Amino acid sequence: MLILLLSRLVLACPDLDTTLERSISAMLSREDEAAAEALDSATQSVKCAAASPEQISRYLQYKGAQAWFHESHEAATPWLAAAYAADPKAFDPRLGTELEAVFRSGKAAGPATIEIDPQSAGFVDGRAVASWPLTVPAGPHAVQVRSLDEKVLFGTWTFLKEGETTRITTQLPALAETVKARRPFPTLLVSGLLAGVGSGLSAWGATRQDPLLVTANRNNDYEALQGAALRGSLLSASTYVLGAAAVTGITMQFVLPSLRHDSARPGKVELESLDNLSGAPPASPSPAPATPAPN
Repeated sequence: MLILLLSRLVLACPDLDTTLERSISAMLSREDEAAAEALDSATQSVKCAAASPEQISRYLQYKGAQAWFHESHEAATPWLAAAYAADPKAFDPRLGTELEAVFRSGKAAGPATIEIDPQSAGFVDGRAVASWPLTVPAGPHAVQVRSLDEKVLFGTWTFLKEGETTRITTQLPALAETVKARRPFPTLLVSGLLAGVGSGLSAWGATRQDPLLVTANRNNDYEALQGAALRGSLLSASTYVLGAAAVTGITMQFVLPSLRHDSARPGKVELESLDNLSGAPPASPSPAPATPAPN
């Protein structure tokens, strides 16, 4: 474990966008060895750099292209299907229309299951996963666990066969506690409770002015009478103001989170899409690329 942490500090993490661009440029230049080297570097970057669905899709496309031209068309299909699932809008037109057709065919694969140990929030193909086990189509998948500040604590690639269940051990015992969603301090609730206490004290103080009013009135002490009356009025007003603040603070503590959740919902990751990675092909394909892939 110590060696792993030290190696991450010493070795710079490859930039995923840079390595992906290097790999496709090498493919187009027919520099197969350089393309393979860049893809290997991109593979390693998943272990140390947070990857988006678009980056995962590009990586899978280039792996599919590599298999298409150097192995077989059948070997390329799982990679391209997984690339479409990761991000159907991320196709690189430089790969050519033939590969684009396979990419957009969205050929479905049978289900498989991923689990991680210990249980914690994570990412599969760049998309957030809150609970495990997770059912995904068979094929290649990137699995990452990140800290609250988006640093990758664990990352790996796994290639699942149909019907297979794989358990990935992160070897980070404290991981579940590390990546738990940090609950914000309940400022409104505490403020409301304090305001409630203040309201109660003000009400008690107001009632304490009544005996003083009676005594001042009996003694014809008009100065004391005016002072007690003024204090009673101020404390009564404070009681109502602080009481309203208490009700507002406590109510908003529970209402605001739901309002924020609703407003942020359109931008949230749709975890359900991981259960149906193939999806339906779009009605119209993207324009044909200017540069076809090398044969």
